[in-house]
Amino acid sequence: MPCIGLVTARQPRRAAETLHTARVSNTRCMPLRYLARIAAHHDAGMRGAALTRTRDARLNTANRTAAGQRCRTRFPESAGAGLNCDEYPFAATNQDASVVPESSMSVRYILGEDNQKVGRRLGNFFCTAAHVLDGEQFWVKVVE
Repeated sequence: MPCIGLVTARQPRRAAETLHTARVSNTRCMPLRYLARIAAHHDAGMRGAALTRTRDARLNTANRTAAGQRCRTRFPESAGAGLNCDEYPFAATNQDASVVPESSMSVRYILGEDNQKVGRRLGNFFCTAAHVLDGEQFWVKVVE
């Protein structure tokens, strides 16, 4: 199963923090401190649930809209110029804001430039590096 690595030292730190918040608050996922040690573990129970990619443009839009609404609701004073709502799981998955309960995901505002860097890396992973197909499962590995 494909696995994208998000390296917190090289990737925008705030995006990695969003992912960490979702993993800690979601019992199906492992806390960040354990991921580096067990990311290569072959026992799926030790890695938590896989994400599945969606190429459905309507679902992607619905996920981004729902995540944006959650950002505005949770952080009404934080919206500002140059900021984007960062969400985990990613909008391009079947596990994002429009399809899962609020307790199963995380949102926060981060610099738009940082959010877009991570988005480009995810797009490269889906389309070039791993060729993740619509509906295919993949893992996210955070390396500190």
